[in-house]
Amino acid sequence: VWWTGDATGVVILAPLALVATEIRREGLSPSPARAAEAALLVLVAAVVVVVTARTVVPFAYLSIPLLMWTALRFEVRGAAAALVVLVAVTAAFNARGITVFVDRPASEAQHYALMQLFLGVSSLLVLVVGVIVRQNREALTRLQAANDALEARVAERTASLSASERRLRLAQEAA
Repeated sequence: VWWTGDATGVVILAPLALVATEIRREGLSPSPARAAEAALLVLVAAVVVVVTARTVVPFAYLSIPLLMWTALRFEVRGAAAALVVLVAVTAAFNARGITVFVDRPASEAQHYALMQLFLGVSSLLVLVVGVIVRQNREALTRLQAANDALEARVAERTASLSASERRLRLAQEAA
């Protein structure tokens, strides 16, 4: 359980640390509409986690669609932040003994193993989706830049060809 907890902690906190470093380095700030959406998302996610924390095990995974929403809308940045909310609420409830991970197993080690499994699966799933979305957006940006460069080059070649054609006509008329 100790090693699993350490590994799960690294999977959850390392992306958050990297995202915080990236935001600080690049000086990124969201638009007001995007910040409002993120705040609403965090609120809804916290409510869903609180509600599902007191039910049977399958309902704990109802938080995954919200985590996916964060990954799809806010890429890794949103996914890392949402995971911290999920971990904080789940760990707090688990420590108080009011979560699904406490009811069934016989030992405290099993309680924490189930919680770590839930958090590890959720984290890996959501972070992978966030990375894929980010790579997709970066690829689309590069593709758009390449397309713009190609269009500029075609326009340049078309202008050069038109000028060459005019010179040829003038030469033919002069001849």
